Order: sequence, then C-alpha cells, then structure tokens
Amino acid sequence: MQWLRYLVLGTGLATASLLAQQTSVALLASVNPVVFGQSVTLTATVSPMPAGGSVTFYDGAAVLGTGTVTNGQSALTTSLLGPGTRSLRAYFGGSGSFAASTSPSVTETVNVVPGNAFQSPVSYTFNTIAPNQLALGDFNGDGKADVAVVNFVINGGVSVLLGNGDGTLRAPVTSQAGSQPYSIAVGDFNGDGKADLAVGDFDSNGVGILLRNGDGTFHPPVGYGLGVQLT
Repeated sequence: MQWLRYLVLGTGLATASLLAQQTSVALLASVNPVVFGQSVTLTATVSPMPAGGSVTFYDGAAVLGTGTVTNGQSALTTSLLGPGTRSLRAYFGGSGSFAASTSPSVTETVNVVPGNAFQSPVSYTFNTIAPNQLALGDFNGDGKADVAVVNFVINGGVSVLLGNGDGTLRAPVTSQAGSQPYSIAVGDFNGDGKADLAVGDFDSNGVGILLRNGDGTFHPPVGYGLGVQLT
C-alpha cells in the first residue's frame, strides 16, 4: 500500500511525495550442508508480496543467478557453490511501489568428499595457441558452471565454453577482449544480476569490462587505463 506524505510549505501550498513501501527478503536453502558439486535450491521470499520484480542470488560478491518473483517468491537451483563455508544472500531489486531490499546472509557448508581417482581427461581445442587464465561462472543463466579463458596473443579474445552440467563443455565461442588479453575475473559490474567479465590487457596496460548479454555472449569491451604494467 502506498503512502502519501504532505509537506506544507510556507506559502500554504502542499506537495505530495510518494514513498515506496519497505520490503524484506528471507532466504532459505533446500539442503545444508551439501557435497561439492551437489545442486541446492535457494528460495527467496519477499514481504509484503510484490506484483513482480526479480531477485539476484549471491555467493559472497559472486553472482549465482537471477529469478523472477512470482507470488512473492523466487527460486534458483545451482551447483556453483565452491567448497568450504559460503555466505549466501538474495537481493530484491524493487518493483513498482515496492522498495529494494537484501536478505540477511545465510551460511551454507559445502563439503568435499575425497575420491580415489579422476576420470580420464577431456581436452578442448581453442583457435589460439596461448590460453593463459580461466575463470568460472554461469554465463547463460542455466545454473551450470561455465568456463571463460583468455587467449594471450594479439587480438586473442576471451573464449567461453558453456557447461552441460555433466562434466563436459560445449565448443568455445570467442569474443573480442582488447588487443592482448592477459588475465580475467568474474563479477556483476552493472548490477543487473548477470555475471560479467573483467579482462586485463597486457598491451594497453588496462582492463576491459565485458557486460553479459545473458546467453553466454558479451558486449564489446569498455576499456579503462591503469597506468601500470600488468605482470
């Protein structure tokens, strides 16, 4: 329900200002603790119930994914939690007259089960001879771990291999990422709940931000100079 607050001015005129209704978010994990690689469903409940909107789920500063709010709830199933103690939270971005809010952090324990051996390795070929660094993230919003690799050659770009969820990856798709990409990091750099890329460029001594489209592809990089030599 919207409120109206009237501020009476010295002239005797009244001005109405619309205030968004405050909300709260409760976050619940379907199972805790979990085994590394096991799927867990995160459910965020927004109160009072908004008509719509979306919720972004975070593991620390890393984006796990987003979900729409239906009947006051949004859910995300993910297997991207790393081993150890994780700090999870959910952010409701607001909708109409309902204000944005963030849930209290929820601690999730991810245990590693020792194994006796690994399966035989599976190799993936790139269109370059110099893959240099990689980062993990969900780059197409399906809750499965994907891989981004920077290619340390002139105009090598960054290659994204989408995960199938069974230990295999799809063929790499390469995007422009500066003149000589060197290092890589994942984060949500524009607050839209999607995992973006930051790529260090050895040739220009700068960093390029590649915002994610949501389907595993990225916008062209926006460069920022650092003024120091990358090492």
